[in-house]
This record gives sequence, structure tokens and C-alpha cells, in this order.
Amino acid sequence: MNEVALEILNRVMQFAFDHGISVEFARMDREQTPVVNTIRKLIILNSDWPNKNKFPFQAAHELGHILNGDRGQFHYIPRLFRSGVESRANQTALSLIVPMYFDEIDTENANVDKFMEDLAVPIEAKDDGINAIRAFYFDD
Repeated sequence: MNEVALEILNRVMQFAFDHGISVEFARMDREQTPVVNTIRKLIILNSDWPNKNKFPFQAAHELGHILNGDRGQFHYIPRLFRSGVESRANQTALSLIVPMYFDEIDTENANVDKFMEDLAVPIEAKDDGINAIRAFYFDD
């Protein structure tokens, strides 16, 4: 995991802890996606996931389900990211991690592609990422 991803993951996990949400790592099949149980406020990330740089976005996405008031158990499935509940979880995730990532980056140096690469944000979330970055820099 790169240093940026590790720092953002630590901040996401602290945010979860501060809001009474547990984040755990479990050894699973390499292709097993993260899961959240919104009732128990429990997020489980796959410690064997091939691209560890994805952990911050995965954790924030699952946090999004809890923060959005979604009810039940959800799996992280990028091909569904443009559907209602998954899209909203992405938007919430990005509203959490964009300020964490860009807090010391001047507007003229903001780069959505570098952000997405550093944190392995799925391409399906790029438009939402652009919107979150614009909101971070230009909304009051």
C-alpha cells in the first residue's frame, strides 16, 4: 500500500471509530469484496485483496452505506456503482476522502486522475470524484 493510501485509510478508520463504526480486516478469498452490515455498524475488508491501495475507498464506500441510513448487508460491487444506493454510497465516500486527500493541495494542483490512481478509486466513480473535488474547492 502506498503512503498516501495508508494515511487516508487511517483517517477513514478514525472517522469510523469516532462514529461508533467498527472496521475489521479478515482473510478471505482474494476476490471476496468488502461487506458492511449497517445494523451492526460493522465493515469487513478483505486483507487478502490484491490492490491494498483500494482500502480507503472501499472502507469509505461501506461507511457511506451506514451514514446514508441504508439498511441491511451490502457487498462492494463496482459494476453496480451507478445504481441508486451504490451511487449514493460512492458520493458519501468521496465526500469523506476528498477533503482528507486534498486538504494540503492547492486548487491549481488538484488532479482527479492522480487521486484516483493513488487510492485506486474505480473508474465508475470518476464523475462523482470530479463533483466531490469541485465541491471541496468551490462550495462554501
